[in-house]
Amino acid sequence: MASTNSSDEYLPPLILGGIIGFCYIISVGANDVANALGTSVGSGAISLRTAIVLGGISELLGATLVGGKTSSSLGEKFLTIDQFTTVQYSYAMFAALFGSACWNSLATYFSLPVSSTHAIIGSLVFIGIAQDGVYSVNWVEVGLTALSWVLSPLAGFIISYSVYYFLDKQIISKSSSFKLAAIVSPYLNAITIATLGLFIFMAGPKAIRIENGWGLFGLFVLL
Repeated sequence: MASTNSSDEYLPPLILGGIIGFCYIISVGANDVANALGTSVGSGAISLRTAIVLGGISELLGATLVGGKTSSSLGEKFLTIDQFTTVQYSYAMFAALFGSACWNSLATYFSLPVSSTHAIIGSLVFIGIAQDGVYSVNWVEVGLTALSWVLSPLAGFIISYSVYYFLDKQIISKSSSFKLAAIVSPYLNAITIATLGLFIFMAGPKAIRIENGWGLFGLFVLL
């Protein structure tokens, strides 16, 4: 990335980016938190007020603990940043945040559950095109990411269908379903907690990140 001479040029995108970034965080939380807590509120397990409090705390912790690995690589992953000066790149990131915040806010207003990740990546792609045509975009990474958008729902379908099918046949449909559920639930909770905990140590801050496969396996068993 090319550099510029005056540090004053960084101030406008820094200030504007900070303001819009704050608005973007609110728009992401307002829309994405429904993915995690929508089922809990819909089933009556917790109230909407409780979900808002839990969602605010959890979204903040999630972004802090496991968001760095993703956010730090977005721009470099999808854009050929050599095509930008430092100031241009700063404004590009501001524009991406602004576009994504507008879309997330509009979708939330109409109660549409959308992906903020899709929005920010789409913004980056078209910023690259506006900067230097199709040559500013890493289309291989865009293609692989788009493929993951197709595979993720498919994987979620297979896993959730398999788990529910097993629970329905082995627990829910049995006459002693309540007793069986009381026996199985702690193990299901343990697996869930272990998986989420493992994710923190896989994608969290470098200070706590574990790269060794056996170390991760041992941590999973411990959790």
